[in-house]
Amino acid sequence: VNSKHLKLKGILTHFAISEEVNDFTISQIFEFNTIINKMLMNGMDFDKIDIHTSNSFGIFNELDLLNFN
Repeated sequence: VNSKHLKLKGILTHFAISEEVNDFTISQIFEFNTIINKMLMNGMDFDKIDIHTSNSFGIFNELDLLNFN
């Protein structure tokens, strides 16, 4: 993000369905990962940006498929 008026501090998503791992949750993780990879390929520096996907379900069920910070 190149803006003198906007400073990116974090990128996150939370699972829309939090009761179980299902196809929608897996596709949500895949889409989030795709966006992050596109941003990396376009030169985004993630050193000072928090990135995460998990809500309580993801934490308690160790759904850590992305290994973000």
